[in-house]
Amino acid sequence: MQSSDHIAKKKANQDLLHHGRLSLEHCSHEKDLEVWISYDLTWKKHVQTQSAKANKILGYAKRTTQRIGSVRPRRTIYLTVVRAHLAYSSQVWAPQTVELIKEIERIQRRATKYILQLPYRCPDTYKERLIQTDLLPLSYWHEYLDMVLTT
Repeated sequence: MQSSDHIAKKKANQDLLHHGRLSLEHCSHEKDLEVWISYDLTWKKHVQTQSAKANKILGYAKRTTQRIGSVRPRRTIYLTVVRAHLAYSSQVWAPQTVELIKEIERIQRRATKYILQLPYRCPDTYKERLIQTDLLPLSYWHEYLDMVLTT
């Protein structure tokens, strides 16, 4: 019979990659330059992390700018603080699946209500709010950044 220590070591060694004397441990995600990279090159963890941070920043902006009544300064705050956060290295991680696009777009849906000072439930559609605030949907905006920054 094998001892439990031997079995544990054998199982732990299966998760390691060996290159000469170096042993590389398998990991599901790795963070480099503030971008989460997964072993299968999906960006789900990164998009979820960025979305959570952007939502926190937007909530902070809403709480601290309640007395600002004009649309223009609120739009500027959103663009410089929240959307700039979502732009960081987006050429690498721009969402490609419908699920991730919806998650990112949810932030801007919330932001347009903040900019226009609308209640949670409002009669205006998202498209109408984008036109009123002169913003592009984030999925289009990521494509625009790809074209501008890669040429």
